[in-house]
Amino acid sequence: MDELKRLIISVLQNCQPCSFEDLLNYMSFRGDLRALRKALAELVREGVVVKVPDYERKKLLYALRS
Repeated sequence: MDELKRLIISVLQNCQPCSFEDLLNYMSFRGDLRALRKALAELVREGVVVKVPDYERKKLLYALRS
């Protein structure tokens, strides 16, 4: 799980803010999405990642907390 969190953080350093679909494309993630969603939710709870609403695209975007 920690490896997945580090991968999410490294992707968000290059692509900010990113939607969940953007994260999937940059990571080329294959497999069960529940593990990725759980790791992303833990990063949000820990305060490392913030959710930013994008009203035009009607999506939530994820970005690293500055």
